[in-house]
Amino acid sequence: MFKPHMGLQLARFDAEDGLRIDGLLARTDSEITIIHVHGKCGDFYQNEFISYMDDIYPSSGINFLSFNHRGHDCLAEGYLNGKVTYLGGSVERFEDTVIDINAAIKYVSQFSRRIILQGHSNGCEKILYYATKVNSDIELIMLSPSDSYRMQTYYIAPETVDHQLVRLKAQYNHRENEWLPPNEYGIKVEGKEYEIPVTAGSLISLLEGPAFRLLRYDEAWGREPLPTKLFAYVGGKDPYLGIPLDNLEVQLQKRIKDVTIGYLPEGNHHFKGLEREVLTLIVNWVLQKKD
Repeated sequence: MFKPHMGLQLARFDAEDGLRIDGLLARTDSEITIIHVHGKCGDFYQNEFISYMDDIYPSSGINFLSFNHRGHDCLAEGYLNGKVTYLGGSVERFEDTVIDINAAIKYVSQFSRRIILQGHSNGCEKILYYATKVNSDIELIMLSPSDSYRMQTYYIAPETVDHQLVRLKAQYNHRENEWLPPNEYGIKVEGKEYEIPVTAGSLISLLEGPAFRLLRYDEAWGREPLPTKLFAYVGGKDPYLGIPLDNLEVQLQKRIKDVTIGYLPEGNHHFKGLEREVLTLIVNWVLQKKD
């Protein structure tokens, strides 16, 4: 693991609704900044690849901000307008990510001319949602994008996702804050099986909201490709991919005008052991360098 970059500092800023947001900023004299959006129940530092990004990005002349959006951890204490609140991936509303990404962009805009959103896992859907709702021109980096709808289809089978939604809305009417049993939401793919704690209201909003449609590859995109650029890291040993590489590239091209795929056959979901290779591909893409 790399030592922290000399320019590494704690970042703290407020979202427009008053939520305090914390993160880490590795800053250089560059005007290019990558903002990292972590996945479901993640946080701004725990994935090991963050330590590599804290070093390699600024060493390459790129600022790097990794921050906690309100979906960090499963349940966590936070501060909203100075008062204690509880937030996390188990209780979040997917759409609220826009508020937090807006705040992160406003924060780095003080020293950035070019801002790139980077998402990992479920964070890929969050940055794509931001691009569709707020800024279709913003450049995107997706690390291990996956189809959340397909993942939930595997987990809830033989019940369908649509039937699950109808059942939960009827069963938990006016009981949105109740925790669901572990068989309602989680991961069940080859070599991986675990439940994800979630409240009824959070899962219902996820099932019927935009998240399950953004990278749902068996459903039409339904709009023109976003007029921006995308770099997507894809690992050949990622159990959450769920789609052949050729088909994935076609599907991403339906969503984004200019797509570059960084495929590593031995890569897994967190590209463990391949951090340098993945980040070299990203830096070259950002700086338009040739291999």
